[in-house]
Amino acid sequence: MTVRILVVCTGNLCRSPLAAELLRVALAGLPVGIRSAGTSARDGEPMPPETLAWATALGAQAAATHRSRRFQPADAIDADLVLTAGLDHRRHVAEAAPQAVRRTFTLLEFARLAETMEAVPRPLPDALAALAARRPVVQLDPDSLDVVDPHGRDEEFQRQAATAIDGACDRIGAFLRGTLAGGTP
Repeated sequence: MTVRILVVCTGNLCRSPLAAELLRVALAGLPVGIRSAGTSARDGEPMPPETLAWATALGAQAAATHRSRRFQPADAIDADLVLTAGLDHRRHVAEAAPQAVRRTFTLLEFARLAETMEAVPRPLPDALAALAARRPVVQLDPDSLDVVDPHGRDEEFQRQAATAIDGACDRIGAFLRGTLAGGTP
């Protein structure tokens, strides 16, 4: 069975496609399908050159073929896991597809919650439920759960976003690999 992962940001140009590509790399060889979408995306736009350069540098070669697409509620309903660039995106997904709320996390939230788990529950729905149950227990600063939007901004913002996404995807990938392949996080 293929695990369906959706990554959401605003324009589906920088953060969500970069995260989707880095998750593909982190989860290579596992039965996962990863898509990305934007809450305000215009369909068919390519990844900006600055983000593409970061994606390539981080090993996400397929990013060159990315084309943006607008988020639809069915995307979240059909996904086993929804990861968002920020709390506004998580809120948007929760309002559009309330049935996906317990399996929707920001990238940084998921990564930080995963770090607090001593053991990785299996199967995936149990792992996601365990993470969601930790939300009120683990005190995460809401201001620290958003990946800065680098679109149209200078190199420093590009670096900050790429670094945050890369680190989160490493942690998320390790957790999911432990859940899906039976390894340790």
